[in-house]
Amino acid sequence: MNLGSYLAGLIEGDGTIVVPTSERSVKGKLNYPSIQIAFAAKDYPLALILQLLIGHGSISKRSRQAAYIYTINNREGIIKVVSLINGFMRTPKNLDLLRLILHLNHKVPTLNIVGLPIDTSSLESNA
Repeated sequence: MNLGSYLAGLIEGDGTIVVPTSERSVKGKLNYPSIQIAFAAKDYPLALILQLLIGHGSISKRSRQAAYIYTINNREGIIKVVSLINGFMRTPKNLDLLRLILHLNHKVPTLNIVGLPIDTSSLESNA
């Protein structure tokens, strides 16, 4: 299984890539990037397996909903996910990934991640 293409599909379908537009919030708190994926309650075991495979992030239950959110917001975890999904995104969410890569490269200049374009290969090759 290619975890990168699978993870990219989850993020594109039910996920969000959050890139802060400012260093601090209006209350003075530091803003951090995050990657979030929503799961139906019945898919909670899948969220746990992804958390184990990636080795980062937390899972929280949505209040009053039968859903869970898997959130990765530490730098090491985000870099790992970016390295897994870079080049596998197939939708305009790739622009969010590219913004995240720019943010990471700015914060850690030695990182130098090269953002890849949208994947146009056949779905049969890495669905």
